[in-house]
Amino acid sequence: MARLHAEVATVEHHERPEFLGRLAIQRNQVFVLDHMYMSLFTTAGWVLRLMVTIGLLVSVHPALVLLVLFAIPTVFSSTWQPGVERAIEEENAPHERLSRHLFDLATTASPSKEVRVLGIEDKL
Repeated sequence: MARLHAEVATVEHHERPEFLGRLAIQRNQVFVLDHMYMSLFTTAGWVLRLMVTIGLLVSVHPALVLLVLFAIPTVFSSTWQPGVERAIEEENAPHERLSRHLFDLATTASPSKEVRVLGIEDKL
């Protein structure tokens, strides 16, 4: 987003679909941004606990370290999934913005009053 902001000197970036899509995602994912540091420290604690567990396994018997191999598919899928989800969210952001706009247009007081007065329900 910072790169998109820096590329354009005017306010044109507010009309670019790729910028609007990312901005809509950030607006809807405030919880994720708010809890980023908590997630970072949770991940650091998880890695520390994993190292302690591997150390305990090795202290019991060195061959038990091979149990870590069974965790590889889980680690792979847990790192792959967020990237796929983010790509899908960015791809569908324009549709999400349109649906949110139409929902607000139809359900909030002032826009829905204008829709009824102008008689454009069928077009929407």
